[in-house]
Amino acid sequence: MGDIKPELQISPEEIQSYGVSSVTELLDELAPQIRSDRGRGGEAPVVLLNGRRISGFGEIRNIPAEAILRVDILPEEAALKYGYAANQRVVNIVLRPVFRAWTAEGQAGAPTEGGQALGQGELDQARIRGDNRLNLDLKAQVQTALTEAERDVVPLTAGEDGRFRTLSPSTRQLDANAVFARVYGPISASFNATLGATHSDSLQGLPRGEAQGDPLRQTSDSWTAHLGGTLNGQLRKWRLSLTGGYDHSDNLTHSEVGAAAVGLGPVGVADDPGVLTLGVGDRTRNEARSLSDGFNVHFLVAGSGVSLPAGAVFTSLKVGDAASWFASDALRAGLQQSVSFSRNDLSVQGSVDVPIASRRNGVLAWLGEAHLNANAALDQLSDFGSVTTLGYGLNWRPLDGLAVIASHTREEAAPSFQQLGAPTLVTPGVRMFDFVTGTTALVRSVTGGNPLLSSDHREVTKLGLNWKPAFDQDLTLSANYVISRTDNAISTFPAVTAEIEAAFPGRFVRDATGALVQVDERPVNFSSLTKSDLRWGINYSRPIGPQPPPRNFARRAGGDGARAFGGAPGGGRVGGRGGGRGGGFGGPFGGRAPPGRVTFSLYHTVIFEDRTVVRPGGPIFDLLHGSPGAQPRHEIEAQGGVYWKGLGVRLNADWKSSTFVRGEAGSAVGDLAFSDVAKVNLRLFADLGQERELVAKYPILHGARLTLSVANLFGARQRVRDASGATPLAFQPDILDPAGRIVRLSFRKVFD
Repeated sequence: MGDIKPELQISPEEIQSYGVSSVTELLDELAPQIRSDRGRGGEAPVVLLNGRRISGFGEIRNIPAEAILRVDILPEEAALKYGYAANQRVVNIVLRPVFRAWTAEGQAGAPTEGGQALGQGELDQARIRGDNRLNLDLKAQVQTALTEAERDVVPLTAGEDGRFRTLSPSTRQLDANAVFARVYGPISASFNATLGATHSDSLQGLPRGEAQGDPLRQTSDSWTAHLGGTLNGQLRKWRLSLTGGYDHSDNLTHSEVGAAAVGLGPVGVADDPGVLTLGVGDRTRNEARSLSDGFNVHFLVAGSGVSLPAGAVFTSLKVGDAASWFASDALRAGLQQSVSFSRNDLSVQGSVDVPIASRRNGVLAWLGEAHLNANAALDQLSDFGSVTTLGYGLNWRPLDGLAVIASHTREEAAPSFQQLGAPTLVTPGVRMFDFVTGTTALVRSVTGGNPLLSSDHREVTKLGLNWKPAFDQDLTLSANYVISRTDNAISTFPAVTAEIEAAFPGRFVRDATGALVQVDERPVNFSSLTKSDLRWGINYSRPIGPQPPPRNFARRAGGDGARAFGGAPGGGRVGGRGGGRGGGFGGPFGGRAPPGRVTFSLYHTVIFEDRTVVRPGGPIFDLLHGSPGAQPRHEIEAQGGVYWKGLGVRLNADWKSSTFVRGEAGSAVGDLAFSDVAKVNLRLFADLGQERELVAKYPILHGARLTLSVANLFGARQRVRDASGATPLAFQPDILDPAGRIVRLSFRKVFD
């Protein structure tokens, strides 16, 4: 949408003050700043490298933080310039022209309440010279199981042994990632390959009716692979980009259940999913496996080919094709169920920005700078037909430092393969609160896909403001109001209520006494979802102490973020090689100790409406006024840190307001009150390489950093009370948050 400026620019000094190790950790640290409320929930930001598209996050996820020259954060509408939908923030990572380092890091941790151990080890090599890059990374992670016996959990049935039920499973994970990029004349090319394997093991308690023996187990083994490539080039005023990738995943889950599962076939919205034959002492081993493969290729051309009196018209056009295959097999009590899907998505997306006012060019100068945008996308899905996206908006800068963006998008979306065809999985012994009876039940949870899902229709309107009140201060104020409505929304049940059970009678199974024994949680289409919210915030950063001469860290492609198209990868050598003498951050100040820095950010989100209409005519769930799945009206995210001469401290806090769920008529427990909860994370770190006397005595500490982090510093857990003040067993604090406070110690070494 026109010449969109970055809402935030993160300098190398500020990155250093965060004490992070890689691009992944940096984005985690910047989570409040890069969060988007325009998406459907949980979308990662669009990430660019030096203002250019990449084939996937694997290309940049392991780049050391010391190699980063600058980070630009732009609003969702800027994604249109790069061929993406306007529902994700844009993060532009700008690298140093020259960098070289080996890094090794080890981490160990555990909850302060005991019962679990965490470990991680990583080895990384990075070489950068302009657009020529090599990055190799190997990471291993392990986590032991945490059982109910290791926490203060009250069992649902008398005599139940907590040693046989896990609150969190044991896991082992191994990831390898390789990136190779070269410049061939006017074309820059990159290649990325990743491979990952994960194993998890959990205990689901003893079979129904047994007081001793072996617990029921659920194990999962999965591995993923990715191959991706990118070609970027410049043709006069046009930036050309070709990206492609291939992905494969394989997941195998074995589940032991205490009763034979029969009749669990594919389901529709209200079809009977079948029942479980309950037999004391029965034990059967179920198996579910899913395989998915996907290939995609996209070509983008973007630039300015036409000029108007107010400025250049910017146009982007992306065409692409994506083919996907998904197959799942489930074996339950000797009954085999197989599902397979394939989809081809032929897509085209276009966006045009037209300048209508320009102070610089003397056109309607009293308006400042203004651009209108129109965008459209068409996806031809082989299994669903056509889905479309239409959008328009205004980017207006009435004053220097003040930007206003208004946009509206109408989009359609088909359900994913996982929502359609994930294998049916029966997990026994799942605690679930039954609002109908006001009791907690141990049920068999049925999860998987629903092949009868239909596509949804979503409209989103956003009004955003970004203001830098003083150019000599790194201070930014922002506010975004978003309202969205989704018709035919794909969702799962928020809770077990009489209204939901009446609307979907086949999804709940009760025994002769009325006790809940099974819940089918496979997704369904709800009539509509409506939500509106306002999120506003402040970001502030300032150096402290004597400052070295400033360096121009904006001398790379994408100098102002959105104007990366057409930018040249200039810039001289900054800071030398990673881990260079003069600081563990690679000596960005020519060998002198870097200055200190104070950073602070605060974001407040207030929800005005969050309503779900299950079926036309009802029931209606108002999540702000007592309906199950209650949504906190307020959320506050705060961050702050101080860095001085190699020593740093950072605090991250997240607070959510209290909520309540209105009890069912005649329920003995009445209303449920959910307390507010505030979680604070603390991180202390020391760049030991900046302690010259220490390094002189122990040279191995050159380029080393020691970090102590505490997640959930005060051990906060949400409290849930019924009308009598008691806590329902399904909402015990140790079940809602098993780990509690976790302490981790890590040591990282950068080798020249």
